[in-house]
Amino acid sequence: MRLKLSILPILLVLTWAPAFAESVDPDLPRLIREAQKPRVQYGPARVGWDEPARQAATSANATFESLRWDSPQAIRTELKSVLLPPWQVVVTFAALIFALRRLRPVREDMRPASEVLPFPLPRPHQEAA
Repeated sequence: MRLKLSILPILLVLTWAPAFAESVDPDLPRLIREAQKPRVQYGPARVGWDEPARQAATSANATFESLRWDSPQAIRTELKSVLLPPWQVVVTFAALIFALRRLRPVREDMRPASEVLPFPLPRPHQEAA
């Protein structure tokens, strides 16, 4: 209990501390100097410049090759394996549903019968004449 009470003030201080954030005043002369500097021009990336090395690297990647789609049939097979659950899971859920439905009447019979309390009928409103 004492440990919990000692952690509570620490948590309060840590959650309250970001409220002290202040605005940053921009340094206008520095911003003007940076804007006047010429922008650095980067050269284009060299894509595909070493063709034989790139082909050797892609053929050596067994994981990529195993995930690559070869044909529409391979796509259908993969989607079917992902969307259909294993038969053990289907049988387990079916057995669970069947067992719970069979147990429902047993549980209702075991419940003690409660006494029904009648509610009084509302009387029609009679106007005073």
